[in-house]
Amino acid sequence: MANKLRELRNKKGLTLRTAVKELSEKTNLSISPDSLAKYERGVREPKLAVWQKLADFYNVSILYIQGISPYKSASDVRDNQKTNNKRLDIMRFFQEQLGSDTYENDADLQELENALFEEGRQLNTESMRYTNYDDLLAYSNLARILFSPAFLLTPTTNTMIKLKSSALKY
Repeated sequence: MANKLRELRNKKGLTLRTAVKELSEKTNLSISPDSLAKYERGVREPKLAVWQKLADFYNVSILYIQGISPYKSASDVRDNQKTNNKRLDIMRFFQEQLGSDTYENDADLQELENALFEEGRQLNTESMRYTNYDDLLAYSNLARILFSPAFLLTPTTNTMIKLKSSALKY
């Protein structure tokens, strides 16, 4: 599964050098053109924080930029789910109008309905991916904060660490 970095950069009409310059200006991400090229080719894997800045720069989700999801954002998934649900409502209307026997004996309608159900299953899977990834991202950000040197050196935290270590004795 290939990431979409090069594709997104090309859509913006940027060279490696101009992309790196704009990334630095707009997201404070300081990388070399060589590093970006290696990320694009999949030779190197960026850290989560770098993926996030790249996704923000291109205005897409991390899942999309990594090539995991075909949808650029969770809202794209929700929009497609709404559209799919409207199509299924229309199918139900046809079923009511035609009668269930006629409807169930029409191979084209059955094929269309099956395709809509399959699309709905895929969209639900994508929705879960985004939900799970958002949770993972939140936990990752929380862990980064909790284990940062600045957080660990605050007086409140030292007190908490002492409390926890004394609680462990019991």
